[in-house]
Amino acid sequence: MSITNQIIPTISNLIENTESSVSVTELLPGEIEGVSTTCLDILGPCVFVDSARIDVYNVFLVLNGQGSIRCGEDFRSICKDTIVRMPHGQTYSIEVNAESKLSLLRIRTTLGPEDLAVIHKNPKLHGKIYVKAFADCPQYTEDTKSESTINRMFLPEHYVPRFCMGYVETQGPDAVKPHSHPMLEQLFLGLDSCRCFCHADGEQALLTEKMLLHIPLGSEHSVSVEKGNVLKYIWMDFFFTLEGQKYMDEQHVMITP
Repeated sequence: MSITNQIIPTISNLIENTESSVSVTELLPGEIEGVSTTCLDILGPCVFVDSARIDVYNVFLVLNGQGSIRCGEDFRSICKDTIVRMPHGQTYSIEVNAESKLSLLRIRTTLGPEDLAVIHKNPKLHGKIYVKAFADCPQYTEDTKSESTINRMFLPEHYVPRFCMGYVETQGPDAVKPHSHPMLEQLFLGLDSCRCFCHADGEQALLTEKMLLHIPLGSEHSVSVEKGNVLKYIWMDFFFTLEGQKYMDEQHVMITP
């Protein structure tokens, strides 16, 4: 398999002279079984409603702009550089005011019977919105990263069955050491000013801001950043089994609560 990637379209692609508009763009369609990645660009005034489904889990990364999310009586303001995990199995709406814009990446994972059993055992955790600014997420260390790297855990184990998410940032020259993880599929999302190289089984690809990149399954891969450049991306891990998700606690040492 080869490294695959796609640039996320910007909200400027929308027709600006309409009173309200929603643009929905599928990214890397069919790349990972059971996973859907979608860019939602919303121009206000607008209310985007997504009906309840028990077979999927929805997580959002706010890429730009501001708005709010409502689920029942729970109402949260959201803005750039925020992660939002929606409650399981509930209808929600995204609201954008007049003259405002909002750009989000929606990650939707398909749930199986074992996933649903885990969710039903902890209805309190899975029954409310989880919102966190990137900068407020706890830090961790990992053997594959240098001491100068800033690592943050965005979506810890247990918040969504078989799905975790985190963040890596460092200045060049630096690198993430070669490693592999055959128990999961992985996507990278380049953030502002990111310019680094992803290496996988002898192949190399440039990761830049607003690019979604798929690391080939089971490959030995690494990331390097040259002097004067920035490595800054979000990793998304999609595990095949609940047992495989234990990799998170085994490889990541939390250093802040």
